[in-house]
Amino acid sequence: MRQVYIYPIKWVDDWTVPGVTSDHRQRIKIELLRADAAFWKSPETSDAHLATMRQAFEGVVMVLFVAGVLTESLLRNEIPQLVWDSAIAAGWWRCASETLQNIFPERVGHYWVWRDDRTDWHRLFHDETEEWVVRLPVISKAAVAPNLGARLNAACDAVMISHQEQGARIGIGRSTYFEVKAGRGGKKARRRAEEYLRNLQMTPKPD
Repeated sequence: MRQVYIYPIKWVDDWTVPGVTSDHRQRIKIELLRADAAFWKSPETSDAHLATMRQAFEGVVMVLFVAGVLTESLLRNEIPQLVWDSAIAAGWWRCASETLQNIFPERVGHYWVWRDDRTDWHRLFHDETEEWVVRLPVISKAAVAPNLGARLNAACDAVMISHQEQGARIGIGRSTYFEVKAGRGGKKARRRAEEYLRNLQMTPKPD
């Protein structure tokens, strides 16, 4: 079987997704390179390719989530295709060719592949996808929430963390966090909360 080795970020610049900027592409490359580094620490492990592809999937999803462009269609179609292209280009999945051959009968992304029957490939990203699909309405709710407290609530729901953990991520104490959430709190603490929400692309969208 022909093995296709190039590098994991080969297809990122050619990945056409509305709303994805050059900065987002750079962040996606970083996530793919992190996954690649994890793979090559123990490439002979039986499920190394599966774990690495799932890590890459989650990394790309998080970049698009923060960018505010994540959709169900991307979760089910474009992101898995990019991960497969990256996996083959990087050598995480080695049973592939750039051209159709008898031993590589299935087209996946830019390549032709052979996939064994021991793995349910259609469920490779299933659990992660369904979890993110559930989050999408919450993400939309966060974007239009009318005040800081409501947006902090929605942000917690979107990333599935407690308010205490969110306060720690913002960098303010528990009591200060709940003061801010209640519409009070000092200007510095409120600025930190607003900056945190901006980084999650949770700021209100203009009418």
